[in-house]
Amino acid sequence: MFTVEKIKKISKVDYKTQKDELMLKVGELQRKAKELKVPILIIFEGMQGTGKGLIINELLLSLDPRGYNLYNNPDDRKNLTERPMFWKFWEHLPKTGEISIFYRSWYFSTLWREKDYNRSCIDINNIEEFLQDSGMVVLKFFLYTSKNEQSKRLKRFEKNPLSSKKSRRIALRKNKHYDEIMDKWEKIIQISDNGIVGWHIICAEDLNFAKLEVLKLISQELENRLEVKTSQIPIVLPTIQSFDLSTVDLKQNIKPKEYKETLKKYQKRLHDLQFEVFKKKIPVIIAYEGWDAAGKGGNIKRLVEKLDPRGYSVIPISSPNDFEKSRPYLWRFWHYFPKFGYFAIFDRTWYGRVLVERVENFATELEWKRSYKEIREMEEQWVNSNAVVIKFWLQIDKDEQLRRFEERKNNQDKQWKITDEDWRNREKWDEYELAVSEMIARTNNIRAPWTIVPSNNKYYSRLFVLKTVIEAIEDHLKK
Repeated sequence: MFTVEKIKKISKVDYKTQKDELMLKVGELQRKAKELKVPILIIFEGMQGTGKGLIINELLLSLDPRGYNLYNNPDDRKNLTERPMFWKFWEHLPKTGEISIFYRSWYFSTLWREKDYNRSCIDINNIEEFLQDSGMVVLKFFLYTSKNEQSKRLKRFEKNPLSSKKSRRIALRKNKHYDEIMDKWEKIIQISDNGIVGWHIICAEDLNFAKLEVLKLISQELENRLEVKTSQIPIVLPTIQSFDLSTVDLKQNIKPKEYKETLKKYQKRLHDLQFEVFKKKIPVIIAYEGWDAAGKGGNIKRLVEKLDPRGYSVIPISSPNDFEKSRPYLWRFWHYFPKFGYFAIFDRTWYGRVLVERVENFATELEWKRSYKEIREMEEQWVNSNAVVIKFWLQIDKDEQLRRFEERKNNQDKQWKITDEDWRNREKWDEYELAVSEMIARTNNIRAPWTIVPSNNKYYSRLFVLKTVIEAIEDHLKK
């Protein structure tokens, strides 16, 4: 795969002429992407000493600095205990009309996790497919040289007074293990060259050639991608049996005295588990969905009532703001992924895509149908990061919802809880019920299962949720 070919030397005059033309073209395409609101992600990977920094600098000189961001991914082997490997990359994705350049990316981070090659590359393939489907242009470059050329460049680097002893020592060690590292890269590239986002593999034996090749390929790719309108191929979902919400037993009840005693016991146990989770650095994600007035707020209040507030966050999800709309729709949920050892509790979630956005036509049919797969993959990535993912649907019947709506309307202290939108949503009960039933059926899996909570009785619902959370965490701690 990495054959070092003899490259014809380019004269300084030819190099400057071609470079100037290509830089003008790339700058023009950046302005077009901004006009069309197309985000662009450019990934640079490669062996040490291949001139990645010099090549990226040449690219940056052709761009308007107000329209790009450069993310330098550090060697983070010691820092993977804070959040999942992918989290920091989601934080640095481009917004619409802008360019993000990754100097080393999720592939570099994967390189140092040999046992996870296959799993990480599958996750990367899924993320890149999601980004492209969301309208982002993703370009990937891998730069390499021969071992001898790398050795020459690293020796020059060794003489640089600005380089530290540690970085010089690491560089020389990498040259010593050149063949081993190249073999690892070849495996990663083979797994991740998936036909969705292909690799551009460039021999950087001659730096001027590599600079021109990168500019040329970026120019060609952007020209093609910004001109061609991607055809909207309809998604045909496999036929499945939707979940029947009418089978949920809503007659479950509990007496106030028993509720108070059990609540106290469960809250004490969850408080103790919070400390265990923190010690073992296990992230816990609790997702609440349910009918309007199903009791999500009161449920969350009892869940966190005895927890240390420094160890959890409650994230209310509403319509995305302009900042969030300028990024892929799953971005804001990755943004709130908790630090390892902490809880993130979502009051409404990423499932809005297949619920309110589907029913109210805020998302196209292609978008919400595609999102079943995208959501399953995101949750799989979270579970792969050792997270406990617990999903609740709070189920009440239509009569109970009406009773609670009327109670809120007639109680001055609760009127703030009821809105015109709640009444409008109620009129579409049947459409929402269909969407909920399909959502549960298509996104329920053993690693991130749905738990349907009978919620006509609020006491029963609160205890049911607490018990489920306790059992899920205890089961995870046993693994």
